Amino acid sequence: MANNARILSSSRSYEFLPDRMRLSVLSLPSVIARLQETFRFGIARPGVPPAMFGPVVATAPPGVVCQLGTFLDGDGAEFHLRELYVEPRRVVISVAGEARNLDFVWERLRSLLMDIGHQDAIQGDPHAIRHASEVSAQLKIPPSALVASGVMESVAPFVQDGGQVWVPAIHGVIYRADDEYEGDFPGPGVGVKNVWVLSLRAGSAVANGHDFYSSAPLEATEHIAFLTRLETSLQR
Repeated sequence: MANNARILSSSRSYEFLPDRMRLSVLSLPSVIARLQETFRFGIARPGVPPAMFGPVVATAPPGVVCQLGTFLDGDGAEFHLRELYVEPRRVVISVAGEARNLDFVWERLRSLLMDIGHQDAIQGDPHAIRHASEVSAQLKIPPSALVASGVMESVAPFVQDGGQVWVPAIHGVIYRADDEYEGDFPGPGVGVKNVWVLSLRAGSAVANGHDFYSSAPLEATEHIAFLTRLETSLQR
């Protein structure tokens, strides 16, 4: 298992079929005020949410943006609620730490709407649920193991002077085969949470660094399992 794996954040997109969400109700000042009060958001306002899990449909009202909140888990311990975004057909929640904290926020959101008489603002269960997470871990490989040895050999003549080191990273996106590639840094058509990133952890020593940062469209426990398999594969 990836050593000292730490879950930095867990995110989830609750996606609904058309006409199952009433954005006009969810954007009411009274509803936003209750969201801010319940989850102690530092920011809670109408607005266009960032494209976390894909394109955000342009509508009026544009959506709801809530950030910098806190909530309590099942044991009464406080955790950081990073974001809660409401789109026309999607609710995105991001928390610091484990994915189970997302459940507490989602359940309270649904009960809150019922408490204030707006249970029809989100109707039924999600049509689909998508996951994303950020993890840091110590891997028993150097960053150079992330690319083929031939790549490192080709780059070596250009970075040896002055004690320099080339530090590779993995950056990738899963596309449909008939999609158009959006470039090295995909825009809102992909969504930032759908990009796979694996790199040396910021702040780590470049020489002999083994502390990695990973972001992937995976639930956190699945993400750690992926890193463990990757580590084993690259050690061969």
